[in-house]
Amino acid sequence: MITIPFVQGMVTVIAVAVVVGIVWAVTQIIRLKHQLENVYHQIDEVQTQLNVRMDVENREFHENVADMRSAMDSRFDKFETKLLQDYLSK
Repeated sequence: MITIPFVQGMVTVIAVAVVVGIVWAVTQIIRLKHQLENVYHQIDEVQTQLNVRMDVENREFHENVADMRSAMDSRFDKFETKLLQDYLSK
């Protein structure tokens, strides 16, 4: 007769422990879900910043190429003019 209350007490303790474990696991899952969402948000921000930076660098590169081409054209025109003047003056 003493064993029935003892067994009921043990079952109650085990049930409470299982419920506490389930609650703890659910809170850990929710916390990890929030952390994962934050990581995804940070990845999106980094990707956006990277795309903007690549666009800026690409634009600057093309501007530099255009400036070099313009400078080379100017130098070749001056060189051509000098050669023509030297040829015509002979």
